[in-house]
Amino acid sequence: GTDGVTYSSRCELKRAKKCDEKRVKVKHKGNCSGEPGARSKCATERRDVVEIARRQNSEVIIPECNQDGTYNEIQCHTSTGYCWCVTRDGRHIPGTSVKDKRPWCKSKRKKRKGRGGKTKKRKACNSKDRQTFNTALIKVFKEEYDRVNVTPPPTSAPGLQSDEFGTEKAIVIWKYNELDANKDGQLKFKEIRKFGKMVKKLIKPKPCAKRFLDFCDKNADRSIEKTEWTLCLGVDIKPGATNSAERPVDTVREELMIRPSSALQQTPDLPALSSGPSSTLSAYTPDKQERKETSQNCKEERETALNIHSQEPNAKHYIPACTPDGLWENAQCHQSTGYCWCVKEDTGNPIPGTATYRIKPNCTFDNERELQGCPFDQKRRFLVDLLGDLTEERRKALLEINNQTNTGPEDNLSLRETVVRWKLKLLDTNNNGVLERSEWRPFRRTTLKNKNYPRKCRRSFLRYCDENKNNK
Repeated sequence: GTDGVTYSSRCELKRAKKCDEKRVKVKHKGNCSGEPGARSKCATERRDVVEIARRQNSEVIIPECNQDGTYNEIQCHTSTGYCWCVTRDGRHIPGTSVKDKRPWCKSKRKKRKGRGGKTKKRKACNSKDRQTFNTALIKVFKEEYDRVNVTPPPTSAPGLQSDEFGTEKAIVIWKYNELDANKDGQLKFKEIRKFGKMVKKLIKPKPCAKRFLDFCDKNADRSIEKTEWTLCLGVDIKPGATNSAERPVDTVREELMIRPSSALQQTPDLPALSSGPSSTLSAYTPDKQERKETSQNCKEERETALNIHSQEPNAKHYIPACTPDGLWENAQCHQSTGYCWCVKEDTGNPIPGTATYRIKPNCTFDNERELQGCPFDQKRRFLVDLLGDLTEERRKALLEINNQTNTGPEDNLSLRETVVRWKLKLLDTNNNGVLERSEWRPFRRTTLKNKNYPRKCRRSFLRYCDENKNNK
């Protein structure tokens, strides 16, 4: 305040102004103890009371102050022999007064009190609680979807038979898009504040509801990406899926991956994965490339996973593999599902486009060609998003032309090869099997104009494809 006293709140200052008739205003926020002549509230009160006692010779209560200017936690009235506990701003704590002895006040300031004076214990949210919470929240999303949509939610992959897992994922992604009001591909905490409050009030278990947004925000940047959202709600990997019939099928945009090298062999019908099959891993996106990645200690993560596995052996948790010096092995595998993927050795963050099934991927990228102006991680995500868009374009085209519902892979080709050949044939107007410069211009003017792609990646892409520089 302007009187040199530090007030704990604006309310305290107003009380001094009204009750003590002080002419005081807010000078600045924060302590004013560093300013010349500034005094704390306790020191000021003590000085005033001592002056009153000296002039009137009355038995008043003289407050005891700490060196930092706060009230001593024990205050006493020497003439009556009573002592009691107070808060840091001098407020009396009910039920602490004792006569002719000093009360125990240490725990009074630290413990949170619930109803009936019982000490509140902060409950944890274990994996079973998290699963219960996710089920309850997705159920609410499903009910909301049914209210506003006539058609049933899409399956996890167009043209394939629906299953419970795929429907759940479609609904989870639908809700994400609903919450993303500005359509920037991120749910900022400010943007979903009301949603967070609703979750805390309505969804149980409460410990999971309170930690929901922070739990989803793996890289602690106070925004949630779509991959973080789906991993957090447990719809990217179906628990216990161990054979091809149970494998989760990818959505086109969110999960379609590019093989890391031409030498890597995959099952032709292998559905691609998201950036990582474990909710303990955060995903990379282009706009976060310049941000410092959160470093995760592999050995600590492994020990935690092993402890959880020992308590819940049937839950089939992902257990990280570490090098002897504590780094992450560049190829990680989820034993119960059969999926493997490449990670960054120092952080454990998955590398987009490297997922394989029942075979360890080749995680050596030394010989991979550079896409000018497009760093390795951005390039990976760009190719994933581009192929995802082309796959969706093909699906819509087939539905419009002949109402064809089977938009999956053709012959013995993988889905990604099928999509690439389809687009090549579409652009190859003279049917010579080669895209000439005049033929790829429409592709540059339409698809590559998508501003969701990193600018330098989309501008350099066609030159990157023309490896021998012959404009074909």
